[in-house]
Amino acid sequence: MAYLLDKLTSKKGFVYSNASQGPFSNVNAGWYYTWGLQGVSNFELKFTPMVWGAPDLKKLDHIAPGATELLAFNEPDGAQQSNVSAQQAIALWPQLKAKATAMGARLGSVATAQNPLAPNSYFDEVWNALSPLDRPDFICLHWYAPPNSSHFLTWLDDIWEKYQKPIWVTEMCVADWKATATTPERFTTEQIQEFMDEVVAGMNQRNYVERFSWKTRPTTDVNMGNGALIALDGTLTPLGEHYASLS
Repeated sequence: MAYLLDKLTSKKGFVYSNASQGPFSNVNAGWYYTWGLQGVSNFELKFTPMVWGAPDLKKLDHIAPGATELLAFNEPDGAQQSNVSAQQAIALWPQLKAKATAMGARLGSVATAQNPLAPNSYFDEVWNALSPLDRPDFICLHWYAPPNSSHFLTWLDDIWEKYQKPIWVTEMCVADWKATATTPERFTTEQIQEFMDEVVAGMNQRNYVERFSWKTRPTTDVNMGNGALIALDGTLTPLGEHYASLS
């Protein structure tokens, strides 16, 4: 199925577990998802359902008609996330493929916590076990690292070069994994904003990047608080307002 970007107002999206609780109607996004099969009632924006983990396969009939894409397991290689083994993901994949086909929708890849380019990666174990016809129609990526836009964009180019599939960056944020409760984040909001500007421009210039979404945590989060889009009072942070200004 062909993908027409002009059906969206923007590649830019957002992910939030309950969009009705956040001011996301003000971020000028073209799409959203909720890590779940259903969107938010009376929220007029293109919604993309996700089969977050193996149990959700029993609820596929809950997907509302009209979705043109379906997202697969969320960080299945993470014990704190959907925690689906590679062999289990391979065994369950035909169910996902069949549902996407019945919907007339394209199917996204698993979105791993591990870098797909890592040697002997979870991603490649699943990818290599699938026939070319059964493989995902697009690749979903997560990125949490220091604000190095050159590294990020080169990483996207390398993934495109290896897999030759369109890319969605479904979660991304600058993260300082060395930060603790007593050691503040090293990366300032100004540095994060500069990174945001550079990578959004870079992704908009790359035709193979179809969609992207900034992930927000609370401003009090130790590792990613400076990259938050939503303040504790539910309004957009200055960075959130800046994200809204980007096309």
